[in-house]
Amino acid sequence: MPELPEVELVARYLRGALHGRRITAVRIEDPRLTRPVDPRLVERQLTGRRIEKVSRRGKWIVITLDGPVLLSHLRMTGVYVHPARPSAHRRAVIDLDHGAELKWASTLAGATPTGHGVSVSYEDVRRFGWWGVMEDAAAAAQFLDARLGPEPLGADWNRRYLGAALIGRRGTIKGLLLDQAFVAGVGNIYADEALYRARIHPRTRGEDLSHGQTKRLAAAVSAVLQAGVIAGGASISDYRRPDGSEGSMQNQLDVYGRGGQPCLICGAALEQDRIAGRVSVWCPTCQPEPDS
Repeated sequence: MPELPEVELVARYLRGALHGRRITAVRIEDPRLTRPVDPRLVERQLTGRRIEKVSRRGKWIVITLDGPVLLSHLRMTGVYVHPARPSAHRRAVIDLDHGAELKWASTLAGATPTGHGVSVSYEDVRRFGWWGVMEDAAAAAQFLDARLGPEPLGADWNRRYLGAALIGRRGTIKGLLLDQAFVAGVGNIYADEALYRARIHPRTRGEDLSHGQTKRLAAAVSAVLQAGVIAGGASISDYRRPDGSEGSMQNQLDVYGRGGQPCLICGAALEQDRIAGRVSVWCPTCQPEPDS
């Protein structure tokens, strides 16, 4: 599943493609995309609207229109493609006034519109992605805030917040990092990487983290996510940017996907097991398991 860095980059590219344009037509080709809402209703809600802003909250893409807000979650295999193309996995198409066929700028800060085109498409191999239309920005914020914790690249994520949030939390720290209500946008890849940088075993109970561990972990989570953004995301399986290009974070991972290989710091063989329902990798020397 794309995590915060990957979704952030998709949002940035969509901002370049969509900002300021008006939607001339929407074709939802898979009714599962808007379930349980009728896709024809969603088409009517979006058509004719001007796109004022594209942003991200956690792993959600937030497309603010002149009135309603379109929320989009990529789930496991969702991707936006521009320009739109024929595909067996295409689930929806958004037509734009003046078109928006972009030659994406190489900078990760966004894209520079050039030329003309007609549409952006949404593709999803496993069909788990979801679109939902909220009445306005306030309703969208309420919907997301009820489900998501603080943004780990924002000012609300720090040692003080993390220390308070861990009080009485007996679950594993790996499970807590994967809990979107605890912190928004972190998934399996970046949780493993952050715990390795902070030298914390993924099975450590949240309430057992020391002051020093809490401080290191708060910083490590922000650092690995920012590194992921700078690297263009991790193209491990399905993630691609809207122009089809890959990121390079997968070449910079210290532990994720490297079970059995040597630790880059001490040389010990990295261990791997399922923790909090996900395959986790750690160094038994640099991240010693806590006493039971």
